[in-house]
Amino acid sequence: MLKPKIAITQRTNIREGQSQVYDSLDQNWTLFLYKCNFFPVLIPNLAIDFEEYLINISGVILTGGGDFSRKLYNLEKDKNFIEDPNLVSEDRDNLELNLIKYCAKNKIPLLGVCRGMQMLNYFYGGNLKKVEGHCGQNQNLKILKDQFKFDNIVNSYHELAVTFDNIGNDLIPLASTKKVIKSLLHNKNKQLGIMWHPERNKPFSKNDILLFKNFFKK
Repeated sequence: MLKPKIAITQRTNIREGQSQVYDSLDQNWTLFLYKCNFFPVLIPNLAIDFEEYLINISGVILTGGGDFSRKLYNLEKDKNFIEDPNLVSEDRDNLELNLIKYCAKNKIPLLGVCRGMQMLNYFYGGNLKKVEGHCGQNQNLKILKDQFKFDNIVNSYHELAVTFDNIGNDLIPLASTKKVIKSLLHNKNKQLGIMWHPERNKPFSKNDILLFKNFFKK
């Protein structure tokens, strides 16, 4: 029996002293998706024909890692903003924004992880706020809506956050840690965001596996 195919985005990397730009994905994502009984389909950041990767696809994942580009957030006036080519890619930004739009139009489930959730929030008119204590520290979740089964404690690797006063239009908070939203859901499109990394847990969380299985179930 063929496994359901899940398309997944990648981050970019530039090796020191080289001019080549690499698309890359943590190998733990492959292991996690296999654990969910999915077949991963990696989308290149330069895929102008990204629709071809979504043929017979069961869903799309926007992965974490990296920052938004200066162009996306119009940060020219921010003197403290430094674009690191290993963290920032306009091509990735454009690809993921196009994926959100395409999936909404074509009713393809989309799940954003960490940066992916932030991208969802940005797409729907939201913003981000710098916060402390959310990078490298586990967080206790307050469940706001029992739509999905989440772990009570999740990992956290972000310094920018979606809060209740900067959440995007038509997005519903599902879980939070104090004033920081840790999961959200679009109220019409099947688009979900989570701020923890399921692929970084050892062993993988049973709740995360069930979450992905149920969310991408046809």
